[in-house]
Amino acid sequence: MSDKYETLETLKGNKVLDLNEYLQKQEDDLFHFKQQFNGQTATDEKFFKSKELEHRAQQDLVRSWLDHLGEKSSFMHEYNIKLVVSKNSD
Repeated sequence: MSDKYETLETLKGNKVLDLNEYLQKQEDDLFHFKQQFNGQTATDEKFFKSKELEHRAQQDLVRSWLDHLGEKSSFMHEYNIKLVVSKNSD
């Protein structure tokens, strides 16, 4: 869901990524993809394990940012977390 800060950043030409939505979509996509492969081979299992570890690493990175900001909660969904990307205005 867009808020006034996201709208402002978008109007300035910046890109905004809602990290909660992004991480939840990744988790949901992996879950649905896993359900499609009932008879998993060793290769499938290795692929899914790799994706799960990648997803966990991304969550850990966001949690470390929250810790750095003094927010000690381990529940990211309690926060409205956005990533704003803009080009340097050298």
